Amino acid sequence: MTADEVRENPGVIRRIVGEGHGIGVLCSEDPAAEYQETADLIFEAARVNTVLIAAALPEFDKACTSAAEENGLVFWNYEIDGVQGGAGLSSAASITAFLSFYTERADLRIQCSDATDEAITAVLYYINNNNYILRSVCEVGSLA
Repeated sequence: MTADEVRENPGVIRRIVGEGHGIGVLCSEDPAAEYQETADLIFEAARVNTVLIAAALPEFDKACTSAAEENGLVFWNYEIDGVQGGAGLSSAASITAFLSFYTERADLRIQCSDATDEAITAVLYYINNNNYILRSVCEVGSLA
């Protein structure tokens, strides 16, 4: 989430947390400041702390990785991006086409939006029918 998304949808944040999902902070040019602002808003909305940080675009990976290391955060480096510049997941193929390239593990990022609502069922159906194991993001360095 970004600070603006949290400000605009505090009820959604509470629902996401209430359903047991983790929330991370999506950062760009000034990740340390963006993380702090967004993490404070998440705490205000849902009374949870997050240690997850992700880069909004690949060109911010280095800055976000550094900010994570300096501040004791976990940098989440996703391989498959279902956000697609803020448009959301417009078709299942934008995720499923990439899954076959990852034989061990693939982290994917999906944005909640009306476009995603239309495609998520097909993505989950594909994952289930192709024997993938679906895990939610967790706030640790690696999954065992």
